Amino acid sequence: MRPAPLAVVALALACRPSREQAEFRLRIALVGPLTPLTPGAEPSASDYAKEWVFESLLRTASDGSVTPGLASRLQFLTPSRVAIQLREGARFSDGSAVTAEDVRRSLADDAFDVHEHEGGLLIESRSGAAV
Repeated sequence: MRPAPLAVVALALACRPSREQAEFRLRIALVGPLTPLTPGAEPSASDYAKEWVFESLLRTASDGSVTPGLASRLQFLTPSRVAIQLREGARFSDGSAVTAEDVRRSLADDAFDVHEHEGGLLIESRSGAAV
């Protein structure tokens, strides 16, 4: 057998996926001072990882529109007030349910008030700025 076809066969066999299910780990290197990953923390290089740790209530789609995240439904009542419904079954990594109090606590330092509203939540900017 010539060396070229043998090399192609060897390469094809080497690229075959492993039958073992190895644990997957994603490691990212960041340079800069890191701070704890908590809502409302001072900005730092840790901010790159927040998206992987915390699910946001709302997201921005590629066309610039607002789409639900942890919130299953949203309705802007005014520019500074939005009514949301938390996604049913939303849970933390420890298995505990996400509650209105959790949302209230995470937004308190960012000048937002959170109130119960028609079976969901009303998020209101204390400064009157757009949500």
